[in-house]
Amino acid sequence: IKALALKRDAQVYHFHRVRSFNNVPALYEQITFPESIFPNFDEIYNADPQPHVYVFIERKYGVVSMRAEEQLRAVAATEDEATAMSLAPGTPLLRIDRVGYGIGDKPFVRPVASLDSIARGEPLRPFGGA
Repeated sequence: IKALALKRDAQVYHFHRVRSFNNVPALYEQITFPESIFPNFDEIYNADPQPHVYVFIERKYGVVSMRAEEQLRAVAATEDEATAMSLAPGTPLLRIDRVGYGIGDKPFVRPVASLDSIARGEPLRPFGGA
C-alpha cells in the first residue's frame, strides 16, 4: 500500500497467478491494484482473463503505464512460491519488485514476480534468445 501511495485503509485487489514456459511453471506473480482506480477488477478480469495485465487494464480501464521502477534481487522461494511453482522451499529465485506509474506520475500497480530463471535445469529463454 505504501508503494502505491495509498492510505492505510485503502481497498486493494491482490491478484496471483503462475506463468509457465514450455509447460513448466517459471514465474509466480503477485499484483496489487487499488480498488479506487480499478473498481470490480476481479469480476471483470475473471470474465475475460488475459495474459498481459497491462494491456487488459489499458483496454478495460483506460489506464496507461508511462514508466516503472524496478528492483531485482536473489531470494529463496517462500512456501507459497514453492507450492505454486512445484519447487522445493528455499529454491533460488529472482525477485522483480516493480511499481508502475501512469499519467501524472501516479503509481497504479505493484507487481512482484518471482522467477525460476533455471527452469528445471535449463536456462530460461522466454523470448527465444540464444
